[in-house]
Amino acid sequence: DSDSSSNESNGKQQPAKKKVVNKRLLAKLAARGETLEEREQRRAERRAARITAQFGYTAQDNPFNDPNIAETFTWKKKGDSA
Repeated sequence: DSDSSSNESNGKQQPAKKKVVNKRLLAKLAARGETLEEREQRRAERRAARITAQFGYTAQDNPFNDPNIAETFTWKKKGDSA
């Protein structure tokens, strides 16, 4: 059994991330009459507005014409050589 658990942790497949349910956060949202999805949307809009104000362009309309500009960049060649 220990071999199967070590293979799972060393394997290339990553398990899907589970959302941790924070009971205090859910109670706070319930008091506001807001769902977790609505909170995430509100925060995403606020984050986008802050980035637009700081850099002067949005993720969709940027001077680099890069549709993936908001995503974390990973240098693939560096990962292949290591």
